[in-house]
Amino acid sequence: MENEELLNGLLDELRTLNATQKDISHSLQVLARSMTEKRLAHIFDNPDELLVFQLSDGEKSTSDLAEYIGASKMKISRLWKKWEEDFGIVESMGSKNHIVPNILWKS
Repeated sequence: MENEELLNGLLDELRTLNATQKDISHSLQVLARSMTEKRLAHIFDNPDELLVFQLSDGEKSTSDLAEYIGASKMKISRLWKKWEEDFGIVESMGSKNHIVPNILWKS
């Protein structure tokens, strides 16, 4: 019984730490967004490319983004590939159809 209470307490603490980490990460992304976009502006050929970058969050797929901006899945895939291979500003998320910005991009 005592071990179970200890484990439950640890699980609650881990949940709290995880939520705090997510909040901190989100806050840092918001604070750094304009500076990041200015630094990366030369990479995007048009506003739609910047929008695709902004929406690439690891959850949205090529299909989701293509539908949202009215482009083909192939176009989104090509952008992600270019950004990953040429600039290192995104990284794959275990699936070829999901990608996230890489906060440690090459300068």
